[in-house]
Amino acid sequence: MAGSEARPEDFIFSDVRASRYAEYNVIKVNHRGTRQARVLGIDRERFYNMATGMDAPKDGTKGIGAAILRGVGLQSSDGTKRPYRNIRDLIGVRMVGPEEPCGLHVVFSEGIDEAGRKEYRYEASSGDEAAEIVAKLRH
Repeated sequence: MAGSEARPEDFIFSDVRASRYAEYNVIKVNHRGTRQARVLGIDRERFYNMATGMDAPKDGTKGIGAAILRGVGLQSSDGTKRPYRNIRDLIGVRMVGPEEPCGLHVVFSEGIDEAGRKEYRYEASSGDEAAEIVAKLRH
């Protein structure tokens, strides 16, 4: 079955199709290796990072700090710190490689980080879906 997985080059997007909102169920893997179920939403302008129903916090579980962050728009009500990022801030996206056919890395520019960038690692449900996400973001 080697070689049967799709590559980003296998997906052809028109401007209209690439702009259309699409959702993908993925696993976000943070820098400590913690795995969190997420729904990625992608359209022409934004990259949405939403917690699934299982990961969404119950009222009051995040404390007053999260309520303040939500109040000023820095945290969503579902508990994610950055509910979306602008596509114009996308620096790069790539497949992890043959050792992880479902894995992808997404890099955004960010002024807070001293390196000026923020990297995210996700695992899609299949290699084909990972390739589709990469192709859509590259378009």
